[in-house]
Amino acid sequence: MNIAVFGDTIIDRHLTINSVKDNYEQPGTLKANVSFRHTTPGGAANVAVNVQALSKFGPNDNAVTLYTAGACSDDYAIVREQLLLTGVTPIVSSTRVRPVIKCRITNNDITETMSPRITRFDVDPYDHWLTSSVNLIASEEAGNDLKWPNDVDVFVVSDYHKGFFGLEPRSGDVRARIVAAAEGKLLIVDPGRHIPGRRLSNWQAWGSKDTIFKFNERQAREYLAFAEQPIAPDAEPELVYRAVYDVFNQQVAGQGVLFKRLVITFGDKGYATCDGDFIYAPPPYKHLLPNLTDVCGAGDTFLAGLAVGLMEGMPFVAACDFAQSAAGVAVRTPGTATVTRKDALK
Repeated sequence: MNIAVFGDTIIDRHLTINSVKDNYEQPGTLKANVSFRHTTPGGAANVAVNVQALSKFGPNDNAVTLYTAGACSDDYAIVREQLLLTGVTPIVSSTRVRPVIKCRITNNDITETMSPRITRFDVDPYDHWLTSSVNLIASEEAGNDLKWPNDVDVFVVSDYHKGFFGLEPRSGDVRARIVAAAEGKLLIVDPGRHIPGRRLSNWQAWGSKDTIFKFNERQAREYLAFAEQPIAPDAEPELVYRAVYDVFNQQVAGQGVLFKRLVITFGDKGYATCDGDFIYAPPPYKHLLPNLTDVCGAGDTFLAGLAVGLMEGMPFVAACDFAQSAAGVAVRTPGTATVTRKDALK
């Protein structure tokens, strides 16, 4: 089976600190003893790696290709090698983007009664696009120069708004080409967050009769706020899901979004989806919470698990359960994690 994953590659760096002391060479600063460091694939690269790892078939039967954009840096070279080792073929746009790096520092130098403390620092030149209404037109649209074969069976999209997809959808861009190529096939999309200053053009551009949307509670609430349908902060997952589902179906005032299926994740509250006329919100895996380490990459892992479950013929709810189980394993690992099928099925 040929699986194509599209989206932004993010560099995830991880440092582990065992001790923090006063730096006598520079008074007023601290000196950390870093005992471990590594770099792992993030964003769409993390999705691609987990699609390969979660499948019951190996690289000999599944051809997983990542269509992405990269930057000229040692970190990207490391991630490329990791992708190849896991059986993922990276196809990188000729248009280079500015590197996006997420660094997490695990501090073990705290009291015995506390779990390790994780601090996150991001180097994200694109973040202003999501927090400001200024300069939203500029975008590399790096993915527009990529092409893919006609025999792709599964299309998985992870849109982080980091330069691979343009911010403003337009006729003939990479979004439109993916949606057209996926007609009658499996198309699973995480459309990213709502961008201030834009209507619903990004989500609507991904919409089709074949599109299966996956996004999280924060995205859902942003969508509802823009559609002038805000919901109470303490609303249960079923209510949030129903509100989004109803607005998606409103083909009025430009607010509707064409879709086939919809699933919304709620972190430690689990997920919600529609199974026929019934909103299905299973209990989350509470037994995992005491071992919660880092939620980094949990959404990517859920997206990968959903894609694997559906391409292997699981019923939709069963595929969501499989995806939630895989994400539950990911949050017990510092940083992004490659989750095996064996671990996800435990």
